[in-house]
Amino acid sequence: MTWAQATACATTIGGALATTTTQLELDFVRLHLITDGTVCWLGGTIDCSGANDVCCTNCVWRWSNGETFDLSWYGWNPDNGYTTERLVTNGTTFDDMCSPCSVQDFRPPSIIEWSADCNNDGIVDKGQILAGSLADTNSDGIPDICEGDVCHDADLTVNGIVDGSDLGALLAFWGPINPVFPQADINHDGVVDGGDLGSLLASWGLCPTRVPSWATLLEADPNPAVVTNPELRAAISATGLAWRVRHTLSNIEMLLVPGGTFMMGCSSNPEDAECNSDEKPAHQVNLTNPFYIGKTEVTQAQWTAIMGNNPSYVQGSLHPVEQVSWDMIQVFNSCTGLRLPTEAEWEFACRAGTTASRYALPLNSIAWWGWGQPGGNAGSSTHPVGQKLANALGLHDTLGNVWEWCQDWYGSNYYATSPTTNPTGPGTGTVRLFRGGCWRCYSSNSRASQRYTYPSSTVDKDIGFRAAKNP
Repeated sequence: MTWAQATACATTIGGALATTTTQLELDFVRLHLITDGTVCWLGGTIDCSGANDVCCTNCVWRWSNGETFDLSWYGWNPDNGYTTERLVTNGTTFDDMCSPCSVQDFRPPSIIEWSADCNNDGIVDKGQILAGSLADTNSDGIPDICEGDVCHDADLTVNGIVDGSDLGALLAFWGPINPVFPQADINHDGVVDGGDLGSLLASWGLCPTRVPSWATLLEADPNPAVVTNPELRAAISATGLAWRVRHTLSNIEMLLVPGGTFMMGCSSNPEDAECNSDEKPAHQVNLTNPFYIGKTEVTQAQWTAIMGNNPSYVQGSLHPVEQVSWDMIQVFNSCTGLRLPTEAEWEFACRAGTTASRYALPLNSIAWWGWGQPGGNAGSSTHPVGQKLANALGLHDTLGNVWEWCQDWYGSNYYATSPTTNPTGPGTGTVRLFRGGCWRCYSSNSRASQRYTYPSSTVDKDIGFRAAKNP
């Protein structure tokens, strides 16, 4: 795709040529938009007239809006070297391309990125739609969760019902849209007026449960026998989303985790006496968006159905898949539209409202652990998923059985500077995180705050994963 074609395409769908700004965006590009033998330029192209030739020291690239496109070159070869900062290549560097433009045998392509992030998860929406992690049923480039239905748009207080509290919120922000509370503009026309009032009154009463387009409904409302905490049930119901669903493509059963605030890291409980330094300081984290996560670890049957192979050391269709690297899981996720949870999401889901190092005791009641260790119960293998007691969200085996990969890069001192809201880990790193302990692990590994790392290419019979997905 040429620059002109990319510009036209972006304009047609209400976007612009790329400006990648976060590691998550760059990771998406690398995973989904690189093809063999193709050089992917972000947001521009070489002008073979020389006026904007990247091989020319004094020439300038520009974005479609006219802003300068600045690259940071490696110091040893300024203005004519290789950079990974603003572009993605596959086996080709700038050095290979700086012969005169007239003899180059390729059409320099551009790729497109969209800046909208309506669900505020730090990733551009269009990229998630392309990756399959956000549904877009009507193919308008806006995720279904952000379009919603009128009832949920009118539920301004997010309590599952449109009532007087929502009416009060709307009237309080009457007039031009206020950035403090933009959701009062229910019909998204830039002003809070009679149209929004009409939508609110038409939606008066209880909102119907929303089922994501990628899912099959299993249970709309949280089961009190599973989610016994009434406050947790209320938080789940307030999202307006179905509690228990099945991811249709992968057959993975998933439960809804509502957003919330918790203390992440090493607690003051006696069980956390063996905390490592990278689990400190304990710090407050606010997850603003609900997400779905696997009720259990991904099984060998589920992996094999998608990938056509079973790399596991301990074989068994209902056992967790293991000997899968972080990199291998990215391929699985590309095929299914699933993702790994962030480290913060994983710990929030594991704790399920508790502040202790484990969501229940004794450890043997909730986890397979400690092969060869005093008190351990795992024996010499993993075990079928879902046999141990669930936590307060209904999740099984978040501790023990196999470690679970998370999305984040690892930083030993990250907790000291971690953002309070929706942290996603350091922007770069050398190793990835996994959590939860395993069948061969000590009891001290089976704690909610325990962190462990390996390079993303590592396979190990102790490590599997649990899938997550945005609504």
